Amino acid sequence: MTRSKRLATFTLGLILAGWVGLPIAAIAATCCRCILPSAPQTSICLLTAQTSCPGLPGTKANLKDLLCPFPVALTEAQCKIVSQGGVCTGAPAEDSLYKAPVAATTVTPSDVIKAPILNENIPGLIFTPTIPIQGQFIYVPWFGEYISAVYRYLTGVAVVAAAIMIVYGGFMYIIASSGAKVTAGKEIIKDAIIGLLLILGAFTILYTINPSLTTFGPLQVTRVRPIAD
Repeated sequence: MTRSKRLATFTLGLILAGWVGLPIAAIAATCCRCILPSAPQTSICLLTAQTSCPGLPGTKANLKDLLCPFPVALTEAQCKIVSQGGVCTGAPAEDSLYKAPVAATTVTPSDVIKAPILNENIPGLIFTPTIPIQGQFIYVPWFGEYISAVYRYLTGVAVVAAAIMIVYGGFMYIIASSGAKVTAGKEIIKDAIIGLLLILGAFTILYTINPSLTTFGPLQVTRVRPIAD
């Protein structure tokens, strides 16, 4: 195969890869599962353009009393009311149209715990700003948010590394003057693609084994009340 043909083949592969990836980037809305601390047994499903569910309550004033501790967005099948096979207590609503129940308790600043401040920030990490202190239990979402952000960050680093190796292998494949270098270029591209598929398929594999492995829910901490003198 001549260099011009190898260059045309490599270029066509990049174009096809980008074309196949367009539907993934064109997801219209994210369905986030949130809870109301005063009624943690309910699942409030919100449709939003935000890519991070844990940071959703801090984007709009009408969502400030919610907790969205689940970093993995709901699938289309899950984002339905329970009677339709989903997990939502009520019908999914747009985040801008959500209205808190009338019985919801207004939390004063003294009744909340502020998010921790890290010495080293992780790109993409958005902590829930505050969590309310009310009822018998306190739901702490920050550990799950931290683990999710670390996973996303390391996945991004691995994807960039795989992309660099694919480009490097393609460069070797294009300029190779001998069969050995062409084979080496193909091997580099193949290994990088296999690694990329394993990284991106990790979520699917874990979800297939046990969906709970992909969801970092909030830690439920029993509230300790002071003993009166």
